[in-house]
Amino acid sequence: MTDTYRIKEYEIWTQKIPAGNHFTMAVIADLHSKEYGPGNEDLISCLKDLSPDMILLAGDLMVRTRPEALKNAAFLLRKMVRIAPVFYAYGNHESRMKASLRYQDSFLHYEEYVKRQGVQILSNSHREICLKGIPFAVYGLDLPLRYYMRCRSYALTQPALHKALGRPANDVYSILLAHNPAYGNEYFDWKADLILCGHYHGGVLRFDENHGLISPRFWPPFPPYCCGRFSRPGQNMLVSAGMGEHTVPVRIHNPREMLVVRLHGGGSLIGT
Repeated sequence: MTDTYRIKEYEIWTQKIPAGNHFTMAVIADLHSKEYGPGNEDLISCLKDLSPDMILLAGDLMVRTRPEALKNAAFLLRKMVRIAPVFYAYGNHESRMKASLRYQDSFLHYEEYVKRQGVQILSNSHREICLKGIPFAVYGLDLPLRYYMRCRSYALTQPALHKALGRPANDVYSILLAHNPAYGNEYFDWKADLILCGHYHGGVLRFDENHGLISPRFWPPFPPYCCGRFSRPGQNMLVSAGMGEHTVPVRIHNPREMLVVRLHGGGSLIGT
């Protein structure tokens, strides 16, 4: 497998932002300790060229059994915050490291370090930010590990989401970082304007924009919300195929990808 990735761009218009305003967001999911150039210098160079207004991390920057990779992840994040504000929600790999007696101390040290660098870690919390005079609210969902169990499925209810995150602000554009796309219906019903996920790695074998073969849960095949873009009126959900792999590094018709969201003020309420 070559050490490359594609830039997958999405254009979104929203009436929650006044017409004439434009924003660029770089979205990274499932890097899994992958390096693009020594010290990820190629990835950083790409981000600098994009000049994003925000960098949004949808989880799994590392592999949970490789604590030595925390140093590289911290180094990467330190460089990212010099480019744009960075918002980071955990995936199952971060959550497992944090819960592990073996790796917990190393992970907590990593967590404290990147917070000091200015990374906004969102663990069932949110931050508000004003860009070019326009307010945004960025939420990060940190699901309990039972929601990642293989061959089992747990319901995620609106009361549970409200307990974890509260309710999204109605008067500002809300972005939800939620690593696991299995609960796409619930995220839409929660009423986030933009939902960003990863976790499925494009389904390993990708058939088209929205369909892949399998999820990390293994069952059922052809999982809903596998990859690509999904929309409801005024809402969009983007599921990244990820920038790395672990355990079985297989991708078929399924390139690694960084998402770039071009957000424009004005337009219709239709999720476009």
